[in-house]
Amino acid sequence: MVALGLAAFFVINIMIDKLFKKINKLLPDKWQWILSHDGFRRYFKNTGWIFLGRISILVLAFFVGAYVARYLGPEKYGVLNYIISFIGLFSFIPDLGISSILSRDLVKIPEKKDKLMGTAFLLQIFGGFLSIFCVGIFVAFILKDDVVTKMMLMFVASTFILQALNVINIYFHSNVMAKRAVLIQIISNAISSILKVLFIYLGLDLFYFVSLYVFDAVFFAGGLIYIYKKKKFSLRNWSFDRVIAKRLIRESWPLMLSTSFLLIYGRIDQIMIKGMMDSYSVGLYAVSAKLSEVWIFIPSAIIGSLFPAIVNAQKTDQSLYKSRFTKLYSLIFYLSLFVCLIIFLFAKPIIGLLFGSEYLAATLSLQIYVWSGIATALGFVISQYLIVEGRTKILFFLNFLSMVVNIVLNLWLIPIMGIAGAALATLISYFMMVFGLLFFKNSRNHLNLIIKALLFR
Repeated sequence: MVALGLAAFFVINIMIDKLFKKINKLLPDKWQWILSHDGFRRYFKNTGWIFLGRISILVLAFFVGAYVARYLGPEKYGVLNYIISFIGLFSFIPDLGISSILSRDLVKIPEKKDKLMGTAFLLQIFGGFLSIFCVGIFVAFILKDDVVTKMMLMFVASTFILQALNVINIYFHSNVMAKRAVLIQIISNAISSILKVLFIYLGLDLFYFVSLYVFDAVFFAGGLIYIYKKKKFSLRNWSFDRVIAKRLIRESWPLMLSTSFLLIYGRIDQIMIKGMMDSYSVGLYAVSAKLSEVWIFIPSAIIGSLFPAIVNAQKTDQSLYKSRFTKLYSLIFYLSLFVCLIIFLFAKPIIGLLFGSEYLAATLSLQIYVWSGIATALGFVISQYLIVEGRTKILFFLNFLSMVVNIVLNLWLIPIMGIAGAALATLISYFMMVFGLLFFKNSRNHLNLIIKALLFR
């Protein structure tokens, strides 16, 4: 596994360097200074690592996932996705909304690194135990699933404790050193994919595939500790600071609640389909969701890597700050539009080729769902803008509005249109994140930036 990691490290590093040199040759002489700028080179390489790392992860995971879907069939595949979606509803609790605030503070006040990370870590440990308790209450007293499904739900929920170590991942990203964390993800995904193929070869049951989600969490957490120590850092230097804790909680609670709304309206559809229809329908819908979202890592990687540059621009030059946001919106929108159009036009052959004829009934829901990718990508940028500006309460309202719209539309459209109705509900609710900016005076001007970006102004 060490050899695999080193090989991946050198291959991706060489690919990024070669890509950098090719771009440098294509640029006019008057723009050559851009690539000679140390800051730009760091952001470019950081984005390259995230981008290429995510591609290697998702390409392998997606095709192996399609193989798993074929093996399990829509019924069991629906149960698998129901478990992951249900646990996902509670995944906002361990984070407590702190991650984005921590990422910002590590850029603004790097001298307090150990206090920031130590405080965030202990708060998120508490959040992890709280989330497991909440899942246990639902499993014991509310859900009507069979005993085996309930056991698998609790098994996956146990990984919430490990999410606290994500503060290390946040540190590397905020300091433009994403390749270390990406490398761990590549290795973890490779092992997990190999095990999935092995499980299929051995004819193993659903539980073994569920257990791999726990394996991924354990491996990634251990990997983060390893690379943190390799950088000569120590977890023992972390300390808890009450003042920082109070400030983090004060700033993050609207973000935590808004994240909860985001997760609910992003996952509640599969849970409602399970309750109003059956596991078979969940399996079909899950295929629509996965094909619609498989590419979303591209805008996510671009936004995540360039976020520190936007924060720095806000501190020094407001015109540059707005300009960077406008250019980012333009890039994200037209990239998303292109990808969504391709998937829309070739939805049926894509499903048939990857998942088999059993899943062709998901074609219409995919053709509807896929357009939500544009709103999702724009929503990533809007969220970062609101966080940078400290307007987390607006983000709270936008996610709450989207959640309410999604649930109401699901209740209305699923009985009428089935899984296509759930896809339509998701599409409409996702775009509420964009148009909801009109409701606030402080955010309307930002909507103008989005319009200018779409018009290339």
